[in-house]
Amino acid sequence: MIGVEQLPRLWKAVAEFQHLPFGVPSSPCDYLMSDNLAPWMWSRSKDQPVRSTVAKAQSRLILERSIEVPLNIDYPLSREEQDNAPWLWQMQRVLPILNSNVNKYYSQPDRYAAMAEAAWKWQPSDFWEASVREEALLNGPRNAAWIERLVRTALAENHPGIAAGATGPLYVWGPDSYHFEELIHAAQIAILQQTGKEDVAEQTAFWTARLAENKRTGPSQFKPMRTATAILAIAQWAQNQSLSDWSRYSFAAKVCQMLDEPPFKANVHLRPDAPEVTESLHKFEAWLVKERPGLEREAVKERQHLRDLAAEIHQTIAPVTDDLPPNRRD
Repeated sequence: MIGVEQLPRLWKAVAEFQHLPFGVPSSPCDYLMSDNLAPWMWSRSKDQPVRSTVAKAQSRLILERSIEVPLNIDYPLSREEQDNAPWLWQMQRVLPILNSNVNKYYSQPDRYAAMAEAAWKWQPSDFWEASVREEALLNGPRNAAWIERLVRTALAENHPGIAAGATGPLYVWGPDSYHFEELIHAAQIAILQQTGKEDVAEQTAFWTARLAENKRTGPSQFKPMRTATAILAIAQWAQNQSLSDWSRYSFAAKVCQMLDEPPFKANVHLRPDAPEVTESLHKFEAWLVKERPGLEREAVKERQHLRDLAAEIHQTIAPVTDDLPPNRRD
């Protein structure tokens, strides 16, 4: 019933209802099931102000309708009360159900491409609308087309916070195939090489290091994924003198996670201004000078295979000896 052309309107509606300034007391069931609440507290809850309420009622344009936003809405207990509850209350419960099922419908391989294209054409400037759009894009079939969209989202110029969050799902678990893992790794390298945003690179480096770890839990078909190309891509960020020493230390620590014999042991409990940060960076730089020729030789051997993988997700992986993009040069 919800065609591709209607998706932006649905996403806009979901976003509008996500941050409306009115409150609804919790259901009495919450007081029966919670460890921190007692049933007798429910009778007093209506006397307490709901945290998200505003100081006074206000009129808002919602779904192109002028709606009087109330200060508070009593939780409707019976079916009759629910059927006659304010429109805002009913819509706040219907929309998440509708949106969730629409996302599941369009996450199927034969429907995802059309949904993703509609999402990409709709470029909202509102943070909430962009968040709902990215959530729809993340619900995909876990194939090359899905990875391609996540990379495009991560490299998007607008909404850097959302772009950084898009790198989180670029990981493997459960029944993912080894080929899918290789595509994820190629996507991580492409992002590390192409992005000019520190937060996006940091998130990507985190998941790249996780993918390289030897210890795995649970059934899976994948194995630790570690390439010299990825190590050098993260090392470029660790050498970026425009970043703070603490940020460079963070990138260097990710490289150390990928090595059997790291130049230093990362310590997440260090203060950003601790002397160990500078000392560790010196150790890392000395290690890189020594090991870089060997890493570059390995990267040359990996080049063709990684390029073939990148081509499947319509991305490119540059030779590691190339200069950084203009916005990444020191």
